[in-house]
Amino acid sequence: MSNAVLNAAQMATQAALNVLIDQIATSEKQTRADLKEFSRTVLPYVMDTHDIEVVNRLVGILTVNNAAKFIDYANHFLPWVSEKDENKKHVRFGKRQASHIVVKAQKKQTEFLLVADNNFWTWAQAGATPKVKDFAELLKKLVEKSAKGDDNTAPLTHEQILAAVFSGSNFSIDDMLKAVEDQKTKAAPKVAVAEVQPMAEAA
Repeated sequence: MSNAVLNAAQMATQAALNVLIDQIATSEKQTRADLKEFSRTVLPYVMDTHDIEVVNRLVGILTVNNAAKFIDYANHFLPWVSEKDENKKHVRFGKRQASHIVVKAQKKQTEFLLVADNNFWTWAQAGATPKVKDFAELLKKLVEKSAKGDDNTAPLTHEQILAAVFSGSNFSIDDMLKAVEDQKTKAAPKVAVAEVQPMAEAA
């Protein structure tokens, strides 16, 4: 924690944050509501007081999943160094970063807090990148598995696999023929065309 002396309002905020941490640690049902409040209050408090220890204390009592998310949240809005162990795993927040990083963090924080509904949970949800599924690859693997079968299930014939695909979609015979033609084109060997050299003119 910073050696700066806290004023009365800051001491009250620190006490409130510590109460929230205690409630989060002892009441699973309150975690969501308490983290929502904590995540908004802690940002300007830490920027004003440099008391990063309240964040370190919170991270120490959160579940593994929520701790990882809150570390990301703090890294995004608070300009303090994330100290790591030899395995590059976060241990604690340590020193404050350079002044230009502080300015950027302050701007992010101010814009974020302008929206009353913004909090740790909305930030985590907005920042989550949905995993894009490669359905073509999934279908390919499923077809391969269906054609091989396993210890408990007999393999499907090519006709059965095609029938199953057609029964679960609006594919037409034309779609199948086009796919076959596309596969033929991809599989066709490329013929190298020899470069024709111009004949030398007779002297």
